[in-house]
Amino acid sequence: MDERISDFYITLPSNANMDYFPKNTQSFYRTKLSHPLLLFGDWEVALSEICIPRNWFNIGYHNNFYTILLEERKIIQEEQPFEIKFMYETNDPEIFFKLLNRQIASHVGENVKFSFKANKKGKSNCF
Repeated sequence: MDERISDFYITLPSNANMDYFPKNTQSFYRTKLSHPLLLFGDWEVALSEICIPRNWFNIGYHNNFYTILLEERKIIQEEQPFEIKFMYETNDPEIFFKLLNRQIASHVGENVKFSFKANKKGKSNCF
């Protein structure tokens, strides 16, 4: 790489080289660059953005607990870790958040709520 370049971005899409790497998945993949990338010296590497091209919910048996910090009047009164367990079988985000909020309310009341809103591009936002 040119020694005058101090930083750069590179995009590594997971679905661009399916002919070379047909077993690629969104979470584990290899990609082929158009030309070798030679880096000399020390470099700092960071992930600046990730795009997941479909919607899913990844709460399963292995990660079905969350910590909620309860705030009142913008002053943190106390930190209370809660383990919230529930199972769901739906791809509908409205139903998912309804179930999640019901479980949270049974532990901490109505102070904490999550909601779902699809944006114009069809992507989802969680609040």
